[in-house]
Amino acid sequence: MLAWIQRIWVICLCTAAIAAAGLTAHSGWPWWAALLAAVCVVNIHAIVLAIEFVWLRAVHPGPGISRPTARALMAAWWGEVITGLRVFGWRQPFRSHAVHDSLANKAPQRGVLLIHGFVCNRGLWNPWMQHLRRRGTPYMAINLEPVLGPIERYVAAIDAAVARLERATAASIAAT
Repeated sequence: MLAWIQRIWVICLCTAAIAAAGLTAHSGWPWWAALLAAVCVVNIHAIVLAIEFVWLRAVHPGPGISRPTARALMAAWWGEVITGLRVFGWRQPFRSHAVHDSLANKAPQRGVLLIHGFVCNRGLWNPWMQHLRRRGTPYMAINLEPVLGPIERYVAAIDAAVARLERATAASIAAT
């Protein structure tokens, strides 16, 4: 469900970017068209993050903790913008099932159950799943649906995934 909602959002942003670029391109300023298209796609996410980072800079961090420099915050902000586009604009909406669970193992070993956070899906874990597969570690990643449902509704899905992982690996999983 979340992937579907995010696909619609990405398509709407891209449509707005193309429309804005098309309108500006007819003005004879193609560079402005490209810039406007980029701003339409990145804008909402980047602005919200910028507000959060400005607030972070303004808040006193507490005794013994130094306030981050503006340069460090800018670097962190840009990293978050790029990562957010990758996760929320590509992995989750379009690649949430690109990497499949890997339950095969050569020797009994503890498996890993990957559980995402709020407003995420299993696509968040794609790089980790690829890493675990290369290491030969059994893993599963689940989607917690409905997206805005009460946490109690997720218990059955998590319990079922734990049981499946334990059966496949012949080892209990550790909670961390």
